[in-house]
Amino acid sequence: ATTASGAAYLWGNITLQGLAYKGFRQPALLRVLAPHFCVAAFCGERHAAVLASSGRLFVFGEGAAGQLGSGDFSDVRALYSFDEQKAHLHLQPVAFALPASGPVVSAALGSRHTLALL
Repeated sequence: ATTASGAAYLWGNITLQGLAYKGFRQPALLRVLAPHFCVAAFCGERHAAVLASSGRLFVFGEGAAGQLGSGDFSDVRALYSFDEQKAHLHLQPVAFALPASGPVVSAALGSRHTLALL
């Protein structure tokens, strides 16, 4: 979810690198996206994306089918810490690399794919 102030939050079950973090009951601020004004959030089955006002699309989660657009089939590897008490999740979302130029205006995520609308 995104807020009117441009912050992005995440909650629910999270699976990265085969590790399941279940019961993340409260929204966690995605601090790594704080420098960006986030305008929309999109969810796939095991990956998610956040759209910044600059037109950059940040993706994270499972990448086994290449849905993160990183050029390989790996998950976003940087899970620094998970603190349910403080509701902080430290991920390192990656900017979705597109072969075409222009800002992303919207996106759609499925179970194993990501679509970006330029």
